[in-house]
Amino acid sequence: MATKDLGNKHLCTSCGAKFYDMGNLPPTCPKCETVVEAVVKPKPTRAAPKPAEPAPSKKPKKVVDDDAEDDTENDVDDAP
Repeated sequence: MATKDLGNKHLCTSCGAKFYDMGNLPPTCPKCETVVEAVVKPKPTRAAPKPAEPAPSKKPKKVVDDDAEDDTENDVDDAP
């Protein structure tokens, strides 16, 4: 198990080696001598709850039949 005297664990961006910074700032990779910038991961947050959808109304919608009016007009025109 890692102890506090080793510092923070890092991952080299160029060679991929895992290493501890030993308390040195900035952290430098011991294999390739690349200076590694510390990246702080943001803490995951919970998503906001979705607003409740309105309940559908149980009343039937009134349907207007426009074709019914057109049929009566045609009957008048067909008369001799």
